Amino acid sequence: MLSVLAAATLWGSIGPSYALLAERQDADPIDIVTIRAAAATVLFLMWVLVRQPAALHVRRRDVPAFMAFGLVTVTAFYPILIYAFRETSVTVAALLLYLAPAIVTVTAALFLGEPLSMRKTAALALSLGGLALVVGAYQPGNLIASPLGILLGLASAACYAAYSIIGKPLLDRYPRSAVLAYHLLIGTAGLLIVRQVVEGNDWPGLGTIVLAAGYNGIFTTLAPIALYTLGLSALPSSEASLLAMWEPVVALALATMLLGEVISPAQVAGAALIFASGTLLVAPGRKSAALARVPR
Repeated sequence: MLSVLAAATLWGSIGPSYALLAERQDADPIDIVTIRAAAATVLFLMWVLVRQPAALHVRRRDVPAFMAFGLVTVTAFYPILIYAFRETSVTVAALLLYLAPAIVTVTAALFLGEPLSMRKTAALALSLGGLALVVGAYQPGNLIASPLGILLGLASAACYAAYSIIGKPLLDRYPRSAVLAYHLLIGTAGLLIVRQVVEGNDWPGLGTIVLAAGYNGIFTTLAPIALYTLGLSALPSSEASLLAMWEPVVALALATMLLGEVISPAQVAGAALIFASGTLLVAPGRKSAALARVPR
C-alpha cells in the first residue's frame, strides 16, 4: 500500500514540474515525455543487466503480452494524454483520465477474478467524488471539451488502466524487474518512433534534456513506476489503481506551494474524500492481499 501511495505522490509532481520546466526551457511536451521515458529506460536496463540479467528471459508465448504492455502503457499513453490536455480543459482531461480505476475495478472483477465488494465500490465512489471536487468539475467553465478531446481523454484512461490490467497477470508469472524492464524498453522504443514522426530531428537544447532526464526521468517516471509495480505485485489491481488516485491531491498541493495557485474549500473537501477512500481500502477487518502472497 505504502509503495503505491509513494508512487502517486511522485506522479503528482509531473504537472507542476512540467509547468516549472516550461517557464525556463523551450520544449514541446512530446519531447519532454520522450526524454523522461528514455532516461528511465537506460537507467533501469543498466541496473537489470548488472544485477539480474537472467530476469530478462521471457517465454515466447508471453511476447505478445509484453509488446501490448509497453506499446499501450507508454507509446500510446504518453502522447494521448498530452494531446488530451491540448484538446480539452485540464479538468475534463483529468476527470476522464481518472475513470481508469473504474475501468480496472470492473475489468478485474470480470476477467481477473477479483471480487467487487461493497467496500471497494464505496472507495471508488469516494475517490471519483473527491476527484470531481479537486479538479473543480462543479464549475461549468472548467468543463470545456471537444469530441476529439473527450475521445482522447477516454483513450488515456484506458491506457492508464491497462498497466494494472495487463501488468497484474505478467507479475504473477515474472519477476517485477522483467515486467518493468520490458514496459520501459518496448514502450520507449515505440515512443521514440512516434516522436520522430511528430517532431523530426529537431531536439531541445542540452539544458532541457538534462533537466527532463534528471528529474522527470528519475522522479516522475522510473521511481514511481517501480514503486507502483511493487504495490501491484502484492495488491489486487483494482485496489492499487484506487490508491493511486492520491496523485491529483499531491498535484493540487504542489501547484499551491510552487506555482502560487489558490486552493478552495471544495478542493480541500475533495482531497479529504480521496483520503477517506484510501483509508476505507485498508481499514481493519479486511485481510490484506499483501498477506496472501510473498512478492518476488
